[in-house]
Amino acid sequence: MKKRFLVAAGAMTLSMGLLAGCGAPKPEEMVDKMFAEQSDSFAATIDMDVDLSASLGAGMDLDFATSGTMDMEYDATDKDAPAVHTVMDVKYDVTAAGDSKSDKASTEMYTITEGDEITVYVQDPESGDWYKEATQGASQIDADLADQIRSEVATVLKNGEVEKKAESVNGEDCWVLKLNTNADAFAGVYQIILDAAGEEARESMEEAGIDDQMIETYLSYFNVDMTVYASTKTGQMVKVDVDMSQMDTEGLLNQVNDDFGMLLGFIGVDLSSASLDISAMSFSTTFTEWNDVEVEIPADVVENAQ
Repeated sequence: MKKRFLVAAGAMTLSMGLLAGCGAPKPEEMVDKMFAEQSDSFAATIDMDVDLSASLGAGMDLDFATSGTMDMEYDATDKDAPAVHTVMDVKYDVTAAGDSKSDKASTEMYTITEGDEITVYVQDPESGDWYKEATQGASQIDADLADQIRSEVATVLKNGEVEKKAESVNGEDCWVLKLNTNADAFAGVYQIILDAAGEEARESMEEAGIDDQMIETYLSYFNVDMTVYASTKTGQMVKVDVDMSQMDTEGLLNQVNDDFGMLLGFIGVDLSSASLDISAMSFSTTFTEWNDVEVEIPADVVENAQ
């Protein structure tokens, strides 16, 4: 009797384990669902954190960190979009030749698009005064271009693996996709954006001696360790963590020296014995309040901006 009970219990445990494993979506399913929810029109609150720590040799160290919250309304089919409200904190610490300098600042800004005009309102962190600047130009990524970029990014992400167990992010159960690749895997995204920028952008790069192959070569020195979290309920993207600290710094410096050593020599820069050690290069982005955000610039900001 006891033996039968143990066998039954073992079979039940195995079955539950298999069912749990089957519950996790395939990478293609998770990515397709995630990008279907992130359509041409969306609104969200986006929290961002960036950390960079590097030793540049000759006693120079750099620590840089920024965090911010961005409320965003986006509609690729509407010329009066996007509208963005951003609050950001920045701090840095630089050590060189035994001397250390640190600083930090906070700022708030609104970016409002009306047709082909983009108006940016920025608050001075010291005086509290608001300033504005309007520019003419392409106001946003249109629907077709957005589709091309999403498709290219999705193709890369589908090479990742989905963890069998879900994880909780800010109380939201999420499927977890992990991908480790080189940045040149995203070269297609760069090509799409460059093509959209037009012939003038390409001609400028060609004049600078930069071609597509060179860009892909430089991207190959950057390792991208990416973790993507998507809601098990809605499929919407919840968080993206990117770690690029494991880059090939020696190869990158050698490549720069090979390609631009003569030019750098004219301005007194010698990279032949330079060193670069990246101890931290991470980017974290969290999405909340999906399609429940409305960006409105306060009337007093518009009236008093200089």
